[in-house]
Amino acid sequence: MRSFRSRVGQGEDEKYHTELVLHYVDQAVRLSEGRGDGVGTAEWGEGHEVRGRLQDLLTSSSHYQPHPVLARLQGTNLHIETAAVYGRLGEHEKALSMLVHQVKDFSAAEQYCIAQTKGADPTAKSDIFIKLLRIYLRPPPGGSEEDIELAQAIDLLTVHAGDLDVAAVLNIIPPHWSISIVHHYLRAALRNTIHQSRIKRLQQTLIRSENLQQKFIYYKLCRDLGPIPLATNRICCVCNRGFTECQFTIYPNGVTAHLTCAPDPSVCPLTGTVFKAATSAPTTSTSASYQYS
Repeated sequence: MRSFRSRVGQGEDEKYHTELVLHYVDQAVRLSEGRGDGVGTAEWGEGHEVRGRLQDLLTSSSHYQPHPVLARLQGTNLHIETAAVYGRLGEHEKALSMLVHQVKDFSAAEQYCIAQTKGADPTAKSDIFIKLLRIYLRPPPGGSEEDIELAQAIDLLTVHAGDLDVAAVLNIIPPHWSISIVHHYLRAALRNTIHQSRIKRLQQTLIRSENLQQKFIYYKLCRDLGPIPLATNRICCVCNRGFTECQFTIYPNGVTAHLTCAPDPSVCPLTGTVFKAATSAPTTSTSASYQYS
C-alpha cells in the first residue's frame, strides 16, 4: 500500500491513480462480502476505513480512469462509490437515482448536487437540482406511485428554492398538487427573483458609473495633453517602421513605438527606463489626438 501512495504522490499519474482505486475497490468488496461470515469488529472497522479512503479518492482525484473503475464496481453493493464514478462521467441522473432509490441517502443526494454545482452558473445549478426533483417524483424501477419520495421533494423545494428554476419546477410537479403544497417554494422563489433583479440593476448602475468615470478621465487627458503631433518621417524605435495606424505610444523621454512593439507601457523599449504611471506614464495616442506634421 505504501508503494502505491508514494508513486501517486510523486507523479499524479493516471495509471497509478486507477490502480490505487481498483485496489481499494477489490479490498472493499472482499471485506463487505465477508460480513455475512461472522467477521469480527476489527475487520468490519477495516472495511469501513477502506470504503472511506475509496470514497475520498473517487471524489477528490481527477486522474483515475472512470470506465475501468465503473466496470469493476458493477454488481457490487458499493453504491455510493458507483454514484461518485457516475458523477465523474457527468451522468448525474444515474448517480442521483442510485443515491435515492438504492442507498436511500437523501442528504447525500442533495450534498452531491451542491458539490457538483460548486462555482457553476445558476442555469447549471438549477439543471442538476431539477434532476433530483424528477427522481424524487418518479417511482423507482418496478415501483408504484406510492413509492415516490413526496416528502423529500417538498423539502427540496423549500430548502433549495433559490437554486430551482420556477418554470422548470412548474413543468415537473404533478398537476393535482394544490397551491398550499408549493406556496413556501413559490414565495421563496419570488423573493429570490426580486433579489436577483435588484442585484442586476445595481451592477448595471455601477458599470454605467464606472464607464462615465473612464470617459471623464479620457476627456481630461485629451484636454490637458492636446493633440500630439507626429512627423511623417518618424519611425518606431523597435521595428524601425513608420506609423500607418492612428495609434502609437509616446514615452516621456520622447521615444515613440507601435502598441504591438511596446507591450509594457511603463518601460521604454529603447532605453529600458521605467516610468511611474502616477507621474510620467507614456501616452497612448488614438485617432482623436493623432496628427501628422
